[in-house]
Amino acid sequence: PNNPMALLTLGRAHLNFTGDVRKAAEYFYRVLEIDKNQEDAHFYLARIGRSTGNMLAAENHANALLQINPYSVPGLYEMAGIKDALGQPELAREHLQVVLDLEPTSAPANLEMGVSFARQQMHEESGEYFRRARNLDPDNPQVLYNVGVWYMVNEEQDQAIQMLSRVVSLAPDHRDASYGLGKLYYERN
Repeated sequence: PNNPMALLTLGRAHLNFTGDVRKAAEYFYRVLEIDKNQEDAHFYLARIGRSTGNMLAAENHANALLQINPYSVPGLYEMAGIKDALGQPELAREHLQVVLDLEPTSAPANLEMGVSFARQQMHEESGEYFRRARNLDPDNPQVLYNVGVWYMVNEEQDQAIQMLSRVVSLAPDHRDASYGLGKLYYERN
């Protein structure tokens, strides 16, 4: 009953397979009763807090995780998401920058940084990170979709059509890319 790995596995099973967030959290809290420095338990509790809107709990667990391991990439991502949800995009980008310092060739980190800048309508900065992400992972539909939207915003229709067409060819069920592509073709008659 006090095996932290078994409890973590049960918590993840409830979180990922049954969707019972309350039961999952119970297991993760039991892990922390056994080992208050268990990184995965803090990570999942931060994620649960963010997904349920309990931002105080999310931030507390992400902080605890980053105090245990300041270079925890999952913890840094989670804290970036929390800061973004709290309306603190600059702080979110600081955490993403640490991820990029640790993993400069991370397409997901470059993509998230681009998205963060795009949300603030910082077009030039977002484009820089989107292009990096595309160069690092040229067949990732989500990366290509964001690059395509960036081209749409920049009114570069030919490039936007090229990117969104590639997304639809890689992921035919990507509704947002299909919509964007349809919108572009409609605007061109």
